[in-house]
Amino acid sequence: MGQNYKPIPLKLDKNQILNKVYSDLKIEPTSIPAIELTKVGDNLIWNISFSNVFNTEDSQFSLVNLDVVVDADTGDIVESIKDNISTYIDKGILLDYIPHKALLYKREYEEDEGDGGYDSLWIYDIETESKKNLYTSRHRISSAQFNPDNEHISFIETGEGVSDIYIASISDEKAHRITPANNLSPKTMKWVDDNRLYFMNVEDSKTILFEYNVDKDKSINKFYVNMDIESFDIKDDDILLVAYDETRRNRNIYVTKDGKDMISIGIGFQATFLSDGSIAYLRNIEKEDKNVLYVYNGDGDTEYKDSEYSIINYFQLGNDDMILTKKDSCNNEYIITRYDISEKTTKSFAYINTNKVFYDEEKILAYIDIAPPIDKDKHNIIYSVDLSRLNAIDEVD
Repeated sequence: MGQNYKPIPLKLDKNQILNKVYSDLKIEPTSIPAIELTKVGDNLIWNISFSNVFNTEDSQFSLVNLDVVVDADTGDIVESIKDNISTYIDKGILLDYIPHKALLYKREYEEDEGDGGYDSLWIYDIETESKKNLYTSRHRISSAQFNPDNEHISFIETGEGVSDIYIASISDEKAHRITPANNLSPKTMKWVDDNRLYFMNVEDSKTILFEYNVDKDKSINKFYVNMDIESFDIKDDDILLVAYDETRRNRNIYVTKDGKDMISIGIGFQATFLSDGSIAYLRNIEKEDKNVLYVYNGDGDTEYKDSEYSIINYFQLGNDDMILTKKDSCNNEYIITRYDISEKTTKSFAYINTNKVFYDEEKILAYIDIAPPIDKDKHNIIYSVDLSRLNAIDEVD
C-alpha cells in the first residue's frame, strides 16, 4: 500500500454535521441523505442533499428537498436551498381515488375516556380543492370505495367485534346500512358495476359471497366456499379468491364462477385482475426476503423480479403499464417504477417515503398519507407530492 498521503483530521464527523443541519435548518429526515466531502481551494466542505424530508418550521410539516453546503472545519452552514415539493390537503388516511377528480379518506378521532375511537368519511375535490364530510361513524371505518360511476360510496364500519356495510349517496350525503340481518360481519367488498356490490362474510372457515343491488336495495346469496377468503376481485363472470392461511405468507389463489369449480392459479398474495383478464399477484421468496411480481394469463406465469428491491405494492396504469412500489432495504424509502407489461421492461422515476401511492400521471403528482415523526399526535397527513421535483432515478431494466 502506498504511503504518499496524509490523513486530514476533521473537527466534526459526518454525524455531528448532520445533527447540526437537522437542528439549524429545522428538518426531520426519513431517509439517508446524499453526502460528499470535497475540497474547494484550501477549504473542505460537505455537500449534502436531502430528498422528501419534513420541514418542522412549518406547522403542516410540509415535505421539502434541501441542499446544504457546510464548512467541514467549523460546521457553519455556508449555503442552503430548501424547496417545497408538497401541498397539504388534510389530516387523514387515504382510502380510494378517482383519477384527476377526487380523494376518499377518513379522519380518525380518539375517545377522551375508554378504549377505541371513531372515524369520519370525507371527500376531497381535486379540481376545486374543497372538502366535504360525507359521514361520521360511531366506530372505525376499515375500508371505503367509490362505485364505478362515482355516485355512491360503500364502506365497512367496524366496532365491538362486528362489522357492517353501508352505502352512501355522494349527492345527498345520506348513508344506510345494507348488511343482511343474519348476524353477518362482512370484511371485504368490491363493486361489480355501477349498481351491484359484492361482499363476503367469513365465519368458521366458511365464506359466503353476497350481491347487493342498489336500485332494488336488496342482497342475495351468490355462493359459499369452505375456506377462509382473505380478499377477492371480479372480472366479468370470473371471481378471483385468495385463501387465508396464517402459517404462510403466500396464499392459495383460485378463480371460480360459482364457488364449486375452482381453478388453482398459484401461490402469492395481493391478487387482482388486470384489464385484459390476466391476473397479477405478488409472491414472497422467503430465502431472499423479497417479493416478486407474477402475471398469469392462462398460458402460465410471467415473472418480474428486481435484483435489488422487494415489490411492496402495485396497480395498473392504462392497458399496458403498471406502477410498482419497491422497497429499498438499505434505506427508509420506496421507489416508484413504471412496468411495461407487454415489453417486460421497467423505468424507476422517483423516491417516496410511503408504499401507498395514488398516482396522477397527467400532473405527475403522488397523493400520499404519512405520519410526521415529530407530530406528537401521530396523525397521518395527506399531501400531494410533485414527483417532477423529486430526485430523478436513472434506472432502466
